[in-house]
Amino acid sequence: MNWIRVISCILLYILSTQSYQIRAQSVLAEKWVPNQSDTSYQAIIDHLEKDYNLYFSYSPNILNEQSYFQTGDSKTIGRLFKEIFTKNNIDFEIVEERRILLYKSKLQKIEISGVIRDLDSKESIPAASILIKEAGKYATANDDGYFYCFIEGKDSVTIIFNSIAYSANSFVFNESQSKLIIELSSNHNSQIATITPLVDSLVNSVDPAKDEDFIKRSTSVGLSVFGLPDITQQIRNQAMVQNGNEGQSGFVVKGGSIDQNLILVDGMPVYDISHIGGLSSIFISPAIKELKLYSAGAPSEYGGKLSSVMDVKINEGNTEEFKGEATFGWTGAEGHLEGPLVRNRTAISLSGRYNDFNFLSDDYFSRLGGYNDSELNFYDFYSKLHHKFSPTNRISLTYYRGKDKLFLFSQKQINSGNEARILAEENRFQWGNELLSLQWNKLLTKKIFLASKIGFSNYNLNGDGFLSDQTSLDSSIVVGVNASSSIRNIVGSVKFDIYETSIGKLNFGANTIIHNFAPKLNESLWINEELVSSNTSNSEQSKALEFNAFVENSISFTDHLSLRVGLAMSSFSVIDTSYYLIEPRAKLIYRKNKHILDLNISINHQYVHLLSNPGPGLPSDIWIPSSKELEPSRAQDITLGYNYFLSDDLKFEIQGYFKYMQGLKENIAGPDVLQALIGNSLTVTNILTSETDWQKRIEQGRGYSTGLGGSLNYNSKKFQCILSYTFTRTKHLFPSIQQFLDVPTDTLFNGRHDRPVDLLAQVSYSITDDWTLFGKFVYGTGLSYTYPDSYFQGPPEKYFATGRNNTRLPDYHHLDINLSYTKELKNYNLYFNLGLYNVYNRNNIFYTYLNLNENNALQETGVGLLPRLPSATFKISF
Repeated sequence: MNWIRVISCILLYILSTQSYQIRAQSVLAEKWVPNQSDTSYQAIIDHLEKDYNLYFSYSPNILNEQSYFQTGDSKTIGRLFKEIFTKNNIDFEIVEERRILLYKSKLQKIEISGVIRDLDSKESIPAASILIKEAGKYATANDDGYFYCFIEGKDSVTIIFNSIAYSANSFVFNESQSKLIIELSSNHNSQIATITPLVDSLVNSVDPAKDEDFIKRSTSVGLSVFGLPDITQQIRNQAMVQNGNEGQSGFVVKGGSIDQNLILVDGMPVYDISHIGGLSSIFISPAIKELKLYSAGAPSEYGGKLSSVMDVKINEGNTEEFKGEATFGWTGAEGHLEGPLVRNRTAISLSGRYNDFNFLSDDYFSRLGGYNDSELNFYDFYSKLHHKFSPTNRISLTYYRGKDKLFLFSQKQINSGNEARILAEENRFQWGNELLSLQWNKLLTKKIFLASKIGFSNYNLNGDGFLSDQTSLDSSIVVGVNASSSIRNIVGSVKFDIYETSIGKLNFGANTIIHNFAPKLNESLWINEELVSSNTSNSEQSKALEFNAFVENSISFTDHLSLRVGLAMSSFSVIDTSYYLIEPRAKLIYRKNKHILDLNISINHQYVHLLSNPGPGLPSDIWIPSSKELEPSRAQDITLGYNYFLSDDLKFEIQGYFKYMQGLKENIAGPDVLQALIGNSLTVTNILTSETDWQKRIEQGRGYSTGLGGSLNYNSKKFQCILSYTFTRTKHLFPSIQQFLDVPTDTLFNGRHDRPVDLLAQVSYSITDDWTLFGKFVYGTGLSYTYPDSYFQGPPEKYFATGRNNTRLPDYHHLDINLSYTKELKNYNLYFNLGLYNVYNRNNIFYTYLNLNENNALQETGVGLLPRLPSATFKISF
């Protein structure tokens, strides 16, 4: 009968257990009615022990007597326990009928969120780094300094906050906290742009959460012609970013043209960042808070361009004290002032400059540039008003305006036999940008952040030029061109960052742009002061509506492997045509010890196109929209990059890519009649066209670009060096253009920015704490263009081209040196710079034109813009 005893014991145990659980559930189901004094742990426990015959066992250190409860209406004891114990990481257990054991539960997750800002100015620090030490993983603050991070299965966690040019700050947290304000102190003497590394890993000296190049606080120095920091010069130091050409401070990324770079200033598009001759960009260094460059794998929120993204944010201003600087040089002045209107609430930031080279025109440019008369000047003005309702609720208003003026005139006499000829050339150009941006950023919950913008931007270009050939027999030929381009945009955008979803971090949003275009090109020919022909391509003002929506997800699979995948959906509507397109993007990053490997795959579209002069002649650039006849451009891009950290100071980087492009735009012929041959009855054919309809002047084609680039970066306290080389080949196929040139239609030709060689060498050496020597050498293959390389004796006699982009400008190169002196005093700092641009006076060609030489043969003349230029700059900051 032993089996009967066993079964009886089992049944007895089950009954007793169920009875205990029933009694426990009965206790938790009892009704509890609060007293007015039930506002703390001890008061509530005393009330339960006295009136409900409950008995508590616990260690006093698990109860925080500072806790204050508002228990509200009557409820069950179980509900009460959940409110005051479970939600505060205290577990309970009914060990006897009415005895309750309290004990500290193991924390499952600590959540930390807040804002990271500058200790002195109280400005938010964008994209600061957060290292969760116990987990060995990183998080990154967003562009407005907001961060959210969590750690599971820990009772406490150490978090290190840091950013480039700031000292790291470490905190220990043993409970979740939100609305934190983390302040970092600036470390101006820091030479290495790193976050605090893990003890056993050099690679972690670079934040692995970042997948873009942050230029503003980079230690990679870049100086303008005036010896002042220039962010576009720093951009050119990045892998796969190539120099433009003489006359440009723009940049070329992976074989694309300059117009294939999306440039945003506080969310508003900007179309030309070059000042005269590439002397400077439109950006004033102290006016810029942050600059991000995506040369590969741009997030899905950025759309509308094929090659890269440059996102610039303007300085918000110091909310604690007034600061400023003033700079004076031999060509002009620059100033910056920022400070509080309401302390720790409202700040203003003002920056401006004006540069004028007129006093050099009569002598310097005449001797070295070959001009009889010239006028060169430009200005920029930035202002930003910023108000904080709270650290996580802010509004800003940004305004920028800049303009350039360029005038060049030259005249020379050529003796041809018994006849004297006078050749004269005159060019006038004006261009500029204007924008207004209103931004509102707010933390909606601890996991959801809102960033919204609304504003407008304007770009205008107007150029006039003529070339004349007059003989002693009073015979004259004059060709002239007028090119103008205007783009006005109204922009609105909204973006949400959602942290810690079930699928990782989630970003989504949308933006709308209303475009207004007004391109115009007029070409004229006069013979003996009589107008022979006039050809005008004039598009009436046309509007277009662009809409973009995106969603993106960032996932960390392991401590070493992460993925960012996104999808953008866009539409573009103009007149009687609409396009609806989808752009998938993915970025896979693997990080292990000293190695970082990343793979980027993306599809991009471009709706707004820049038509450049493909032949000799002035760069008369015209912006036009996609239309029914002109489809959007499309690029499919795959990029593989590898970074290796040889030491804390030395980094090696290599990147390769392949990009296939469709819907590329080219003029059938050069839009600038300055390339026309002057003299007798000779004419230039199959370069010029008389079409007045824009749609018929433009052909579409396809092409590819592939390249490999590498760089070696060394950063120490006294010495910095960058060596980089980029090889790219860019080929285009335009059957209609090839047919127009009477060559096989399946012939590939060089893209304008096909550059097999792009070399940069830059060094900076701190001789003492005050004196620094800087040198930079750049070398690049000359740009391709179409040249009339064949001659038909006639009659009539003609010159014509046998291929598109069949020749190149001479290679572009120059050497610059600078010597600077910096002195930090008690209340202000002094900076003095002596520089020499283009040390060996290389005549880098800005553009070329055609004429007949003394032997009545076709001759191409190159026009340089920037000879050797000395500079002297003095700056005082306070």
